[in-house]
Amino acid sequence: MNGPDVFSSQINSLKTEALALGTSIAPNSRLVNRFRIVEQLGSGAQATVFSAIDELLDVKVALKVIEGGASDPVKMQTIRNEVNIARQLQHPNIIRVHDVFSDGDTAFFTMAFIEGEPLYTRIQKPISKADFDKWQQQLVEALLACKSIGIKHGDIKPDNILLDHNADIKLIDFGIGQSTASGAQTSGHQRYTAPEVIQTGKASEYSDTYSLGRVLEDMLGCVKKEGLGFSHYLWTKKRKACIDQLTHHLPAKRLSLEQAANISSSGDNGSANITYKTLVTFSAIAILVLVISASIFSYSWYKKAQPKLVSDTPIQLLVLNDPQYPLLDTINTLLRYPLSTHPHIVLDDKAQTRKLVSNLALSPFNNDNDRVDLAASTSVNSVLLLDATPTSSDSYLLHASVLSMPANEAIFTVSHNVNANTLSDDLSVFANKLIQSLFDAIETPSPQPLPDLRYLDALDTAWQKGEALNSADTVEAIIATTPDYPGGWVAKARNALNTGDYDGARQALETLKRLPDLEVYWRLQGELLRAELNEDLSLAQQSIDALVSQFPDRPDLLSMRADIYQWAGEDAKAMSDYKAALALRPNNGQLWFELARLQIINGDIETATSDSLTRALVAFRHLKDTQGESLVLNAFGIAYLRTADNTAAAQYFKDALALRDAKTQPSQRAKTLANLAIATSLTSDYATAEASLEEAVKLLHDLGDLAQEAHVNDTLGFMFEERGQFARALEYYKRGLDIRVQTDDKVLQPQSMSNVAYMHFLIGDISLAEIYWQQAKMLFERNGDESHLLRTHQNLAQLSLVKGDNNTATTYLTTVEQQLGTQHNQEKLYNHLLFSYLNFANGNLTEATQHAADARRWALASEDTRAQTEVLLWQGEMCLLTANWLCLENILETVTPTISEERHEQFAVYQWLTLGLKHHKGTLNNERDEIYTTLVDNTNVPVITEIKILLDMQQRLSLSENSSAMEKLGLLIKPTYYQPYLQWLYVKALLNDEESIEKLKQKLALYPTYWRNHLYYRAIPGKEDTVDDLTSKWLSQLPEQQVRDYRNAYFD
Repeated sequence: MNGPDVFSSQINSLKTEALALGTSIAPNSRLVNRFRIVEQLGSGAQATVFSAIDELLDVKVALKVIEGGASDPVKMQTIRNEVNIARQLQHPNIIRVHDVFSDGDTAFFTMAFIEGEPLYTRIQKPISKADFDKWQQQLVEALLACKSIGIKHGDIKPDNILLDHNADIKLIDFGIGQSTASGAQTSGHQRYTAPEVIQTGKASEYSDTYSLGRVLEDMLGCVKKEGLGFSHYLWTKKRKACIDQLTHHLPAKRLSLEQAANISSSGDNGSANITYKTLVTFSAIAILVLVISASIFSYSWYKKAQPKLVSDTPIQLLVLNDPQYPLLDTINTLLRYPLSTHPHIVLDDKAQTRKLVSNLALSPFNNDNDRVDLAASTSVNSVLLLDATPTSSDSYLLHASVLSMPANEAIFTVSHNVNANTLSDDLSVFANKLIQSLFDAIETPSPQPLPDLRYLDALDTAWQKGEALNSADTVEAIIATTPDYPGGWVAKARNALNTGDYDGARQALETLKRLPDLEVYWRLQGELLRAELNEDLSLAQQSIDALVSQFPDRPDLLSMRADIYQWAGEDAKAMSDYKAALALRPNNGQLWFELARLQIINGDIETATSDSLTRALVAFRHLKDTQGESLVLNAFGIAYLRTADNTAAAQYFKDALALRDAKTQPSQRAKTLANLAIATSLTSDYATAEASLEEAVKLLHDLGDLAQEAHVNDTLGFMFEERGQFARALEYYKRGLDIRVQTDDKVLQPQSMSNVAYMHFLIGDISLAEIYWQQAKMLFERNGDESHLLRTHQNLAQLSLVKGDNNTATTYLTTVEQQLGTQHNQEKLYNHLLFSYLNFANGNLTEATQHAADARRWALASEDTRAQTEVLLWQGEMCLLTANWLCLENILETVTPTISEERHEQFAVYQWLTLGLKHHKGTLNNERDEIYTTLVDNTNVPVITEIKILLDMQQRLSLSENSSAMEKLGLLIKPTYYQPYLQWLYVKALLNDEESIEKLKQKLALYPTYWRNHLYYRAIPGKEDTVDDLTSKWLSQLPEQQVRDYRNAYFD
C-alpha cells in the first residue's frame, strides 16, 4: 500500500514561509535553571521542539523554543498568541500548553510531553480501517472544540498531529491560530491550505475544514484492504465522498464540522440493517440478465433459419429499453461493454440518444413512427428493444426484439418468464435466447473471438448485498471483484486520465499490461491511453491505425483518429476522417462542428460558414439541442472575427449568449463573453467589452476554472493595453499571473510575467519591468520555449537602450541574431528595428537607416500593417530629428492611410511628426494649435513616448519654462530614461538653470557617443572645441541641403 506523495511540511511549504536552520541546544543544558534538555524532537521554519525534565515538578515536558524570540517583539507576540489560544482549549485530543519563559534571547513555552509519533510518520505504513475511523472522529471533535470558542487552527497537517501511546490523536501547534474574527493568515503548508487562503491570504470559517479533508485524504490512501474486495470498495467510497465534500474548492459548499462529525460517528451501521423485500430482491438480481448474457457469448450456438441483419458495413445498432424499469436501463448500459469489442457492431451513443428522445419528446419504445424517426436521426439500421411485463406480484415476462430499420421489420424476438423464486435460472434461459439469436442474425465472414465477460458474473455478489451501483461505481466494482478483466483497467485508466489523476492512470495501465493473454482490442485501447498520458504521438498513431483497421467504419474511432491527426498537425487527414465519420453519421451535428472548426483554422472560412457550420446548426436545431446550437453560433462568430467582420461576429456571439445561460452553461457562457468582448472592442464598443469580460471572470471564479479565469484576465489586460490604459491593463495581467503561480502553470506563467513586465515598461517602471522579464527569461529557458525566449531577449534589449546600457543591448540583440531561423520573421523585423534605434543613438546614421529599411522590408513581407506603420513612424522620426523635411513629408503621406486613432501611441507619434512638419513650414500656431493641445493632454501613450514628444515640442516651439508641456515633464521625467533625461537637462540648461548645466556635464561624460552631444555641449560654457569637433562629425553624414536645414532647425 503506497502512502501519499507528500506528508510533511519539512518537504514542502508555502513559498512565503521563512526558512531557518533551527535552534541548537546541547543535551543536559538548563533553561531558566529549571528545565534540563534531554533531546531535540524536531524543528521547523520558526521553532525547535525539545524534550526536557522539569526539575521543579520532576516531570517530563516538551519545550517549543524560538531563538531570539525574547528580543524580537514579533516572535514574542507569536509565542503569546499560541499559548493564549492553546490555554483556552481543554480537550483530550488537543495538547496541553502550560507557560511561557525566557532565558536570555531565547523564548520558549512548555507543554505536555507525548510519548508517540507524528501522524506523518505513522502513515508511512499501512493503517487499519478502525484506525482511520477513530482518528477521523477525534480530529473532527478536536476542531469542534476549537470552533466552540471561536478559534481557527490555521495549520492542520500531519506534522501537527501526534499519536500518543494509546494511538489517540493530539492536535498541536497553534502558532498560526487566530480568532475567527480575524481573517488574515500568512503561513501554512501549501498542500493543506485552503484555496481561498492561498489566493487572498484570508481564512474563512471553512478553511480548517479543507485542511482536515486533505489530512483524511492522506490517511485514506494508506488504509490496507481488509475483507471482501467489494466491501472494502464501499467503505472507501463513503469516506472518499466525505473527503470530496470537505475539500470542495468553494468554501460555502464544504461540509461543516458538525456534518462531518455526524458522518464519522455514523460509521457503517446502516448498511448492516438492510431490509430485503421481494421487489428489491428482484431489482438486485435482475442485473444478472447481463451477467448471464455475457457468459454465453460462445461459438457453440445452434444454427436455425431466421432473417439476417445483412450489410456490407458493420451493423449500426441502437439499444432501447422500456423507461418504466430502471434496471433495464442498467442492462442497456452494461451490455455496451461486450458489444463494443465486436468488429461488426457499431453502437449508438446512449447519452446522445437519451438527450435526443427528451428534446424531441419521442416515445420510440411504444411508437413505431417515433422509432423510425429516431433511427433516421441517429443514422442506425438496427434497433434492439428490451422490455419487461409484470405477470403477477412476483414474476415478469422479459422481451428482447431486434428490428431492421427503416422498415421496422422484426428480425427476431425472444421472451421468457422470470419468477422471484427461480430468478437466476430464468434469467439465464432468457439471456441464452437473446445472445444466440443476436449472433445468429449478424452475417460475418468468419466467427469472431468473443470478449472475456467473466467480470459480469462477479457483479452478482455485489447486487445480492442490496447495494445499488450507479454507472460511476461500475468500474471500481469490476476491478474489486474481477481484477483480471482488462475492460475494467482500461475504463479505470480513462477515468483517471479525465480527472487528472495521472499516477492512477499509469498504475491502471501497468496492471493491464501484466494481464495474461491480453486480447488485441484491449491492448490497443491501453496503448492509446498510454500514448495520451505520455504525449507519445507515434504510439498514438500506431494504436489508432490498428484499431481503425480491425474495427472499420466506426464513427467514434474515426473521430478519435481525426483528433490524433490534429495532434500531429495533419489537419487535411483529420478533415478526411471527419468526413468519413459523417458518411456514417450524416446527422451528427458535433462531427459537422469539428470539421468546420478545422476549416476555420485552416482559412477555409467560406466552406465552414456556408456548408459545415450550417449543416451543424440544422442538425442541432432538428434535435432541439440548444447547447449544440450555441456551440455552432459561437463558431460562426469566431469565423467572422477571422474575416474582420466584427459586427457580424458580435451578433453571433450575442445569439449564442441567449442560449448559454449562467446557470446551465457557465463555462461556455464565459468563453462566449470573452469572444464578444474581443469583437465589441474591435468596434470600439468598450463598455460592452468590459462588462462582458467582468461577467466572464466572475463566472469562471465561481466555477473554480482557474485556467480560463487567468485567460480572461489576460484578455481584459490586452483590451486595456490597446486603449492605452496601461495601469488597468497591469492590474488584470497581474491577476492572470497570480492565478498561474497558484496553479503552478509552468508553460503560461512566464508569458504572464512578460505581460506584467511590458506594462511596467510602458508606465515607466523600468526596474520592475527588468525584474519580471529576467524571471520570465529564466522560465522560458527552463521550458525550452525558444520563440518566447527570443522576444524576451529583445524586450530586455529595448529596456537596456532606454537605460543607456548599449553594451548589454548589443549583447542581447547579437544573441537573438545568431538564433534567428526561417520561422522567425517577426523576430527578424523587431531585431532590425532595435538595431536601428541603437545605431541612431550612437550617431551611426547610415547603419540606422539601413536597419530601418530592412525592418520595413520584413514588415511588408509579413503583411502586418501594424508593424509597417511602426517602422514608417520610426523612419519619420529619424527624418524629423535630422531635418530631412522631404523625407518626412513622403513618410507622412505614405503612413497616413494606415493610421488609426484607436492605436494611441502610433497616432500620437503621427501627430507629433505632423506638428514638426507644420512648424518647419510655418503653419503652426504654437500652444494655441490643436495638435499641441492634444499631445499635451494625452495620457494613453507609454510614458517614454510621451516624454519624448513633450521635450521635442518644448525645444522646437521655444516654449516658456512655465509651459504646460514643461509642467507635465516635471512630473514624468526620471534619470533612468537616459535620452529624455539628457534632453530635459539641455532644455533647462538653455533656461540658465545652473544645477541642470552641472548635471548635464556629468551625464555627457557617461554617454560620450550619444548622437545629440554636439547640441548638448553648446549649453556648457568652455566646450566650444568639443562642440565644433562633434558638430563636424555629425554633419559629415548629411547631404549639403540637409546640413543647411539641420542648422536652421537646431542651431539658429
